[in-house]
Amino acid sequence: MSNFDLSSYEQCDAPAREAVSRYLTNHGYKVEDEENYGVDLRVGQEVGHELEVSRRWEPGKEYPFGSIQIPRRKQKVLDAWWVCFFWVLNRDQSEGYVVSGEYLKLAPIVTRDCGERGVDEFFDVSLDHAMLVVLKRRMPWD
Repeated sequence: MSNFDLSSYEQCDAPAREAVSRYLTNHGYKVEDEENYGVDLRVGQEVGHELEVSRRWEPGKEYPFGSIQIPRRKQKVLDAWWVCFFWVLNRDQSEGYVVSGEYLKLAPIVTRDCGERGVDEFFDVSLDHAMLVVLKRRMPWD
């Protein structure tokens, strides 16, 4: 359980933070980067945003899974923040699904084999309980 992938984090973390931060800023929020291993981004003192990148979700394609799975290790974020949102972004951070922490608390837990990383537990969120957000527009020639 809790199979954190450091190489994936190092590759995806900064671009994901920048994409969601830009999106929130463009919508009038003052965003603070919270590099403290608690939550990724903060809006004010009470709202946290936690980010994941699905490297299997290709840019310009539909989300390839029937549900959104947030690692159960993120429970610590749910416990620590009054209000939090969980984002799953596609590979180039042009789109993402956002899920309220309040809904995540109600989601069932599933176990999945993650290949070389072993077995891990996930909150299993129906796509009906997530909002698809376009973070940057893709041009037809992209």
